[in-house]
Amino acid sequence: MKISLQQEERVYLYDLLARSCQGQVATRARALLLVDLGETDEKINEALHARKTLALTVKKHYSEGGLTKALYLSAEEATLVTDALKPPDNGQERWTLSLLAERAKMVLGRRVCHAALSQLLRLNNITPYGMRQKAKKTGSHQALSIKA
Repeated sequence: MKISLQQEERVYLYDLLARSCQGQVATRARALLLVDLGETDEKINEALHARKTLALTVKKHYSEGGLTKALYLSAEEATLVTDALKPPDNGQERWTLSLLAERAKMVLGRRVCHAALSQLLRLNNITPYGMRQKAKKTGSHQALSIKA
């Protein structure tokens, strides 16, 4: 399966990676860029140290639902992550979990708890606009500490 990214999509992916995006989203973004360059599935999976089906899965999801489906697990996750990477639109200097929770309620029409938002950010290793993260070891779990 061959896919070809549009110029705006390439710019978005490079911008996403430049904003310190890591984790699963970054791996999928890198895979999409390599697919666009014409690399084989095997070379992509090997270069990214990924599971053997990553390149195929990313191509399939891209063909089914575009960039959003290829990068994120759901449209909800995509909306929240994308919003978190932009400056807050209410004039605030930086995002807080409370602001993200308000945004989630406005966009999704339902409440999302701080723990779920924190987990979403942590799983995708996303640093929201203006926030500084510091991971602290707490037993066997990682905790997200946000400095204002």
